[in-house]
Amino acid sequence: MPKEVFVRYMATAVDLIAAAKELEERSNVPSSTRANFQRAIGAFEVARTSFVNSVLGGNTDPEDASTFLGAVGAFMRASKQFQDTLTGGRPKGRRRATQAN
Repeated sequence: MPKEVFVRYMATAVDLIAAAKELEERSNVPSSTRANFQRAIGAFEVARTSFVNSVLGGNTDPEDASTFLGAVGAFMRASKQFQDTLTGGRPKGRRRATQAN
């Protein structure tokens, strides 16, 4: 991957992190859900920074890539949990089924 493409990709990750932080700050969710999301955001941010520094420094250690991808996975799971908490577990736009008596 050309360095310019990598840098643009990682800039998008920075935007994603900023959006996640804003969502977390503006949302009313239980403290445990909030804390889990905050930890995942922080780990993603640290892993991204480390990975970028490693790649741009010429180091292609697979451990850095593995750590970054693990943080991405944890962030995605925490994002899903956070979203499920906000929506009550229902996809946006979907209504809860009513029971017929």
